[in-house]
Amino acid sequence: MKMKFKLEELTAEQMDALIKEGYVIETANGDKIPMDEYKKYRRWFNHEISSTLVDVEVLDPLSPQERDYLNKVIAPFKGRVTRIYKQKYTRLRTEGIWVEVSGKDSFRLPRFHEGTQFIGMLCGKGYSLEELGINYPTTKE
Repeated sequence: MKMKFKLEELTAEQMDALIKEGYVIETANGDKIPMDEYKKYRRWFNHEISSTLVDVEVLDPLSPQERDYLNKVIAPFKGRVTRIYKQKYTRLRTEGIWVEVSGKDSFRLPRFHEGTQFIGMLCGKGYSLEELGINYPTTKE
């Protein structure tokens, strides 16, 4: 499955995959920047280039069991879930899942040991239900 990411959001592994593909960034003024050059000097590029969207092949962020679990957990909230986040708790060496519900409500699922569950999800990135393959229609309150 391909997803759009800003260049500044890419992990090292995703950048390496784009380098293997020979990906070239095209700027607004027509300059072409090879991905390996961007990776090497990325802190020197301006925000306009770093916020360029690229299509990246990503693994499914959820296993079938994780998707089934989230489907059951968010079922009472049906169309009110807007985003789902994975958060890292560095001092505790744990991670957790936050579910954002329309309005100003959110709740956290029980924490789990770092790197043991929801491995395909990136920490800090908000996922829509569609990105996670969960098929509840969302509505705004």
